Amino acid sequence: MLLVMVFGVLPSLVENRIRGFTTPPRFNDKFELSKRTVKDVDWKFVTGAAVFGIGWGLSGTCPGPATLRSFAQPAWGLLWMGGFWAGTQLSAKS
Repeated sequence: MLLVMVFGVLPSLVENRIRGFTTPPRFNDKFELSKRTVKDVDWKFVTGAAVFGIGWGLSGTCPGPATLRSFAQPAWGLLWMGGFWAGTQLSAKS
């Protein structure tokens, strides 16, 4: 978790201090905070989070580095990405 803070949050904070909040984020028209609350949590959200956690626990692989690993080891990546695709297809049906 320390590495996430150092390599993810810290550069973002530095960039925001340098650029300020005058120019919008790269993929949005303006800065905005989410307006969702705990009341917006539904069964799909909870089920998706549970399946994600169980899948991560069973595979023992963090999704970010696993995506990069799938380029280095295509056979492993095909199986791993296939699991994501199958999960998406199953959740889209319900």
